[in-house]
Amino acid sequence: MQLAEVVTKLNRLAPLRLAAAWDNVGLLLEPSSPQPPIQRMLLTNDFTSAVWKEAESKNVNLIYCYHPVIFAPLKRLTCATEKQGLLVRAVEKRVAIYCPHTAMDAVEDGVNDWLVGGLGDGMTMALETLNGNPREGYGRKMLLNEPVATLDEMIARVKSHLGLKHVQVARCSKTDPIRIVAVCAGSGGKVLESAKADVLVTGEMSHHEILAAVERGSHVITCGHSNTERGFLHTLKPRLEALFEKAIEVEVSEVDADPLVTE
Repeated sequence: MQLAEVVTKLNRLAPLRLAAAWDNVGLLLEPSSPQPPIQRMLLTNDFTSAVWKEAESKNVNLIYCYHPVIFAPLKRLTCATEKQGLLVRAVEKRVAIYCPHTAMDAVEDGVNDWLVGGLGDGMTMALETLNGNPREGYGRKMLLNEPVATLDEMIARVKSHLGLKHVQVARCSKTDPIRIVAVCAGSGGKVLESAKADVLVTGEMSHHEILAAVERGSHVITCGHSNTERGFLHTLKPRLEALFEKAIEVEVSEVDADPLVTE
């Protein structure tokens, strides 16, 4: 399948118009013509040296990287830094890189719907809606069909859904059953600051954002920035295989991982 056709399909899956104004999304690295057909795609949350070695070993033509590989403007493209060096190698190997980031956060059935969907069943809506669509926008809030009796039970659900042994928890004074949960993948402080929910779940929040949330009466669970995003790639894999009618081999990176661990 040609790159232009692949990009068109990816843009329809998570329309770039949904991305935040500050973001840099879409096709960020394109080989020159004549472009090699896309036969193998690697899904990753971040573009690291370990991921690049994996992509090389698997003869990947396209890296689908959730976080933008180019964000701040580049004044030069040299091998002076590891990040730029990886981009140079990708250019030399004629590997394309596509990055959806906040477009995939905002779209219905995207990252945030996946994140909240593992915490229970209930009515869901975006915290910051776009274009008048309550299911499209940043963050998600769920009114649970069945209240969760304790915060400990909700913590267990978060750990199970994200495959984590540890999370960080800030408890407020409330001991009532949990009826409303709000989530934001990645760094959720700004999106969650006005959320009226019993529990806030995100990757990371600042010290003062957590203090403010607890004072408002919300428990806070932070899980590590990319830990709230990476698992989505496993649900995305079969969707992409169907989208490309299995003309492209899609794999999830085996080495992509959150840089922080609890020891």
